[in-house]
Amino acid sequence: MSMVLDPMTRGVLEKIIDFAIVEIPEDMKLIRAMKAVLHVSNEADFVFGQAWARIIVRFGTYYTAIRGRQVDVKEIDEVVDIIMKRASEIRDAIFRTG
Repeated sequence: MSMVLDPMTRGVLEKIIDFAIVEIPEDMKLIRAMKAVLHVSNEADFVFGQAWARIIVRFGTYYTAIRGRQVDVKEIDEVVDIIMKRASEIRDAIFRTG
């Protein structure tokens, strides 16, 4: 896949992913406290999805504010590719939390 995002934008995405990973322990605490109310059966999967959504929303918000338009299909493909390359870090943070 050719790179569509410029280096600065890619760097921002990487930082957004970093921040989402840092937030995982607090997310795990919160979901454990609300598990019964939310009817969540798998905490790890819930938090993984939450982290994924957080990254996509934050990046989309950043991109729209800076570029004045939404992320296009080629750009979102690259965003997804970058997140997928770091998915094991997200999972590791979830499992380290216990």
